[in-house]
Amino acid sequence: MEIAETTDSRADEHARLLVQVQERQVLLERLAAIQRLIVDRRPIDEILLAVVVAVAELTAADVAVVRVRDPADLDKTTITAAIGCDPVRLALGQEHGLGSGQAAAALARDQVVLCEGPIEELERDFAAAGLGSAAYAPIHRAAKPVAVLCIAATAGRAWDGREEPILRSFAEHATLAMNHAEALEEAAFEAFHDALTGLPNRVLLMDRLARAISRADRLESDVGVFAIDIDGFAELNDSHGHGLGDELLTAVGARLRATLRPSDTVARLSGDLFAVLAEDLTNHAEVETLARRIADALKAPFELGDSETSIGVSIGSATTGASAAERIRNAEIALRRAKDEGRGRHAVYEPEMHGVLAEQRRLEAEMRLGLARGEFALAYQPIFELANNRIRGLEALLRWNHPTRGELAPGQFIPLAERTGLITELGAFVIERACRQIALWRARYPAHTDLYVSINLSVAQLRDQRLVDQIESALRDSQLDASVVRFEITESMLMGDAEESLQLLDRIKAIGVSLAIDDFGTGFSSLRYLQRLPVDVLKIDGYFVAAIGQGEGAEEIIRAIAELAHAFSLEVVAEGISSPEQRRWLVELGCEVGQGYEFSRPLSVESADAFLLSSGLIGEQSTRLAGDRGGELPDPASEPRRASGARGAAGARGPLDPPAPG
Repeated sequence: MEIAETTDSRADEHARLLVQVQERQVLLERLAAIQRLIVDRRPIDEILLAVVVAVAELTAADVAVVRVRDPADLDKTTITAAIGCDPVRLALGQEHGLGSGQAAAALARDQVVLCEGPIEELERDFAAAGLGSAAYAPIHRAAKPVAVLCIAATAGRAWDGREEPILRSFAEHATLAMNHAEALEEAAFEAFHDALTGLPNRVLLMDRLARAISRADRLESDVGVFAIDIDGFAELNDSHGHGLGDELLTAVGARLRATLRPSDTVARLSGDLFAVLAEDLTNHAEVETLARRIADALKAPFELGDSETSIGVSIGSATTGASAAERIRNAEIALRRAKDEGRGRHAVYEPEMHGVLAEQRRLEAEMRLGLARGEFALAYQPIFELANNRIRGLEALLRWNHPTRGELAPGQFIPLAERTGLITELGAFVIERACRQIALWRARYPAHTDLYVSINLSVAQLRDQRLVDQIESALRDSQLDASVVRFEITESMLMGDAEESLQLLDRIKAIGVSLAIDDFGTGFSSLRYLQRLPVDVLKIDGYFVAAIGQGEGAEEIIRAIAELAHAFSLEVVAEGISSPEQRRWLVELGCEVGQGYEFSRPLSVESADAFLLSSGLIGEQSTRLAGDRGGELPDPASEPRRASGARGAAGARGPLDPPAPG
């Protein structure tokens, strides 16, 4: 009898162990299946459904659900996966209050909770469905309980202890799935959105644009792309810091979204370049209207930090282009045209713009290569005392000796250099080369005791904090006294952030160099800042010199400028002198110094050296000037007459600027 009982007991134990092994095998199979769904990046709803199906199977529960907490209201949950539920009370997407029941306890304690009747202690939703026992396991996201896996059985069901590890295992896999899904969502968002502004990026814009073009073809409407660039953003970044620049970019994106239609797409393509995709355009007038709306919306000041910042934008638009990439490219080409024509403009793409842009890109590449190959050189135009023809200094002017195009006029490459940022490299080259050359000439011709070199600065250089270091380095390397170097700026260069420019000019002046305002009389701000500017020289623009004797009142303007300069103890230099009559007038009007074709055209280094040699040994001009009609400067004919000088964009003189023709 005892042997039989022992045998039966062992058989029962073996059967129980076999059941456990089988259950464990099923558990591992179900968990492995869920892991495969996660690895295969299946939708999170599909994975959570697999979780509730498996947990209901292995626990023999009548109901299994996943309830996700509402991040905006933690007392609310939404059913995102369910099996065996009442189709009315526990439907997918149904919101349910969390209350203070066992589900809330599981989340609060962050642990598995098992409970059995009576009914009033169970969740109301389960109780209403006729269920009497329930169990809950928290699901985590970023280590915080954000959802709960629930199972329930009919009244009278008692949990036997094996449900807890099963519930916990599936809750952990649900946690893994939710965190994996969130990581994928974040990766997808980052792949298609700009990290700073949260706006769609170029990839997402192109996808939406391709779909919009396809729809427009069927509906016979137009899709417009607007490329928007913040004018002067680089200077704002340099002067106020990238933190404020990032704030501005975010604010611009937000304002664009608030201004445009919900159906329009606002994207950030790069840097300060934004884009707008607008559908259902019917004519050119709508394109112009939308461009004005964009520009007007961005005119109001932005509150950044403790101050207000106002901006302007340039806009290029395109409604043609067979592909999304081509249409965006066309809008960017139009934007380039708008910026070439001046800030704050809107340009509509036209086919001929593409050829112009291609040529500019080729020229930019050749310019970079030419800088590396040493194709750039300096020419020097002598500056004289008007009363006695005594040489005072030389203005350094940049030249590009292109290997196939020949010598290019500055106007052909300086504006492009300013747009691409190459102007700072070219400017640094001019400073270094001019300092080295004037040091050599002063050592070779000591009779020219006050010989100086004048160097033009561009707008970009004046806003480059490296400029002071570049000047100091050039002076140090050439062992040149700072007093023999003069830097020229145009008065229009002060029309942006004047205070910032003044601070940099003070730092440059502290080095010991002299400063000149070039093209005086053509800008708008110099009279306002003249007393504040640390300048030593006013250069009268060649426009007024050319008008002498033409009955336009140029003589009185020049006299007023000279008197104003003398009142501030400034030297007066006249540019563009082309005749003996102009020279005589300028002396009478109070101009001490001048330059122009009446005296000499810009000279190569060799010609300038020969000219200095002709007078440097005895300390005065021994060769008659070309303008005196009695002789020629050494080899002036070797210098071809330039149609234009090395000036940059309008109002922004670059490091290659000669005086006006004549």
